[in-house]
Amino acid sequence: MPRFPLGISDLARAVRSTLIGQVRLMDMQLGVTLDDIVTTVLDDRPDILGVSATFGQHDLLVGLLDAVGELSEPPLVLAGGSLTARNERLLLRRYPWLLIARGAGEPTIADVLAYWHGDLDLPQVRGIGYIGTAHGTGRMRALAVGNYRKTATMANRAQTDIFPELDLLATTFDHRGVAQLESSRGCTNYCSFCPRGHKGSWSGTDPGALSWIIRAIAEVFDLYPEVSRTLYLVDEEFIDRGPDAVPRALAVADVLHAACSG
Repeated sequence: MPRFPLGISDLARAVRSTLIGQVRLMDMQLGVTLDDIVTTVLDDRPDILGVSATFGQHDLLVGLLDAVGELSEPPLVLAGGSLTARNERLLLRRYPWLLIARGAGEPTIADVLAYWHGDLDLPQVRGIGYIGTAHGTGRMRALAVGNYRKTATMANRAQTDIFPELDLLATTFDHRGVAQLESSRGCTNYCSFCPRGHKGSWSGTDPGALSWIIRAIAEVFDLYPEVSRTLYLVDEEFIDRGPDAVPRALAVADVLHAACSG
């Protein structure tokens, strides 16, 4: 069952909020193939290609990066997700021109846009791993092979807006998928298989800030009366957060109830 792709939808909002870039979203849950993605890159010639890959998708990621790397004028490529957190050094050795997103994606993607426009140097881009130093300008900016480097990430608690764009919500419903939303970032768990650096660290947004995004999601639901109006909401602060966990859960529930009653 396809799930509304929150990660790339959150990043789309971060891109659009800068007012210096346009974004198009594609998700392989929703019928998109690797060939479709490569064809889109060839036809649209994006300046920046962002890729999110999770466990089990290494071959797909390598196939895409191999195809992009053969272009005469390749885009600047930023890869993130659970897979890249695990395979970061392996990917950078194979693709020294690649940038790896290492933390919360919104500040990183905003900085990458500023870097492409020449407003930031590569070491100023928050939350990336890379090899070498930058030279050139614009889309032809390349990386010279050198030593591995990483920049500081932004803490979850410094994130002020974690809500998604809804470009793919209707398509998710078309594929009999489900709607999701997060009202916190990070994770309370310490799973041994997880390579992410935010294990045991999380932060929640103001429950009242959920109201407008829930209204926007409801408008998409209105177009699909045959789809169950179910929203799967994740909030890590409901669990093991301390004495404020119950009041927070009730506050979020009040917002959801008000949206349903309205």
